[in-house]
Amino acid sequence: MKNQLRAEKVINLLPSFNFALGIIVCLGGLIGYFKAGSNVSLSLGLFCGNLLMLSIWGSKEKVWGTWLALFISLALVLIFAKRFIQTGAPIPALIILPLATLGLAGNSFAAYLKISKAKKDS
Repeated sequence: MKNQLRAEKVINLLPSFNFALGIIVCLGGLIGYFKAGSNVSLSLGLFCGNLLMLSIWGSKEKVWGTWLALFISLALVLIFAKRFIQTGAPIPALIILPLATLGLAGNSFAAYLKISKAKKDS
């Protein structure tokens, strides 16, 4: 029973976390654009950040929002890990990597719980 309550707390916190991560990613894209003139940072930052914020809408009752947030978090982990390995520059990688990894773990856990619940119900 305690584990079920903890799992529900994690699932209830994920939309807020995904929204905050989406805002941070959007801001990072804007900062990359204004600081370095990077159109790629701007477009990918706004795209990924908005998708993370959109995932909240689909994560309450449906599974697609959880999967969307999971895949965006995975993409952020892969992109920023590769960028950190190539350049060695700590900013922005060491800001986004821990947050995206936490999002990946939380969204993976939520997807697992939702799949388990769907199998029980059917």
